[in-house]
Amino acid sequence: MNKKIILSYLFSLILVIAIISIIDIKEVIKETAKLGLINFIFLGGLYSVAFVFRALRWKTILSPITEISLKDSFFITNMGFFVNALLPARTGEIARAYILSKKKKLGKIKSFSTVVLDRVIDGMTLFLFFVLSVFLIEIPKEFSSIILIPALLFAVVFLFFFKPDKFKVIGRLIVKVFPSFKEKITYVFNEMKEAGNIFYAEKHFLKIIIYSVLIWIIESLVFYFTAQVLGIELSLFHVFLLIVVTGFAVMIPSSPNYIGTFEAGVVVFFMAFNLNQNSAISLAVIVHLIQTIVVISLGIISMNKLGLSFKSISETNFSQIKEKIKGN
Repeated sequence: MNKKIILSYLFSLILVIAIISIIDIKEVIKETAKLGLINFIFLGGLYSVAFVFRALRWKTILSPITEISLKDSFFITNMGFFVNALLPARTGEIARAYILSKKKKLGKIKSFSTVVLDRVIDGMTLFLFFVLSVFLIEIPKEFSSIILIPALLFAVVFLFFFKPDKFKVIGRLIVKVFPSFKEKITYVFNEMKEAGNIFYAEKHFLKIIIYSVLIWIIESLVFYFTAQVLGIELSLFHVFLLIVVTGFAVMIPSSPNYIGTFEAGVVVFFMAFNLNQNSAISLAVIVHLIQTIVVISLGIISMNKLGLSFKSISETNFSQIKEKIKGN
């Protein structure tokens, strides 16, 4: 196990301990029990619908370079999330690109670039949700300063995605100061340039954006309905901002399934708006549990449909595959 993975597990553990220290566990269990089985099944079904739109979006993204059925797009997308739930460091993104390259005989860089583009569009949509929330709800000054930092960082990444060649000067400066970064910087530029090429080839950009908005509205509704059942007073626009916060939080390297970072994002949001911390954890635990059960269930179904197995997944060296992608 390399140092990065050890640090990601350690970071998640620290977050979990910190969260436990500020809540009343008995109260959280009591709050969580309010949901009930019928609501749990409904919310799980609602969250599952988001994966259909994810599959439709990726199928559309892939259309300029290869034809893929909705069924295959759905199963491979599910596998990416499934592997993320099992392994750290967002290994699922590599797994999704690897399965696609094997199934459609695509180059490794091109396959991975479609996944990168898929995730960048997720980020674009979250950024739109952030802007919408800023204009429609009153945000505490301290909180807006904190959330503005990752939002601005994303804006830079967004610009880099569209015009990577404009950032070559910055890349050269970084290489001069840190020569050991040369390979990684070259890899990032190649990856983003390929993703940009696919993006510019798209004829269905509006369709992709609609799918993206629907995906994140569904994810927001899962939070919103759960909050309503728990008696937490959150408007849908507050939930949009909460989705943005958790989205930024899970970008931080952590243990599998974003344990700790997801919950921390919810707690930070509740603290900023002076809401009950026990309610924050109850909401986070329920939503995270719904997401995990759906991801694992869809992952197992997809694994069988694609002719894969737990053994083949566990024996696949995704770190080695990532290095091969870099060297492609």
